[in-house]
Amino acid sequence: MTMRKRRTVSKHVTGRLAYIACPFTKLDPKQKVDCVDGLAKAVSVLFSLDHFAVSPILHNWLPWRRHELPTAFEDWESYNLLLLSKCDDLIVFTYPGWRDSKGVHIERRQAIFDKKPVFHLHHKTFRLTHE
Repeated sequence: MTMRKRRTVSKHVTGRLAYIACPFTKLDPKQKVDCVDGLAKAVSVLFSLDHFAVSPILHNWLPWRRHELPTAFEDWESYNLLLLSKCDDLIVFTYPGWRDSKGVHIERRQAIFDKKPVFHLHHKTFRLTHE
């Protein structure tokens, strides 16, 4: 399944922007590193298909590691939902634990409320499917 046709933002900027939701808070340190590596590959795969995506986990990974910022969803909920509001689509990265993730659940519910398309991106095959 492919995402809807890109919209033209200006004569120089075109495209849709997808927010990638993924479990994180409850993962152990090794799983967090594995998840971040998977998200980096996911963004690369999507980019190679001309899909643009952002991940608050990828964006904040270095500040979390270097400056010991909190990683709980509650500490980042407003930030994450603001970022999601700027995006056209939601992609759920199906890393283990995604079905039970409070953050993924809240972000998915908000995307549906905002009538944004929701997709799943398999964490091993990187296959993108519409929900």
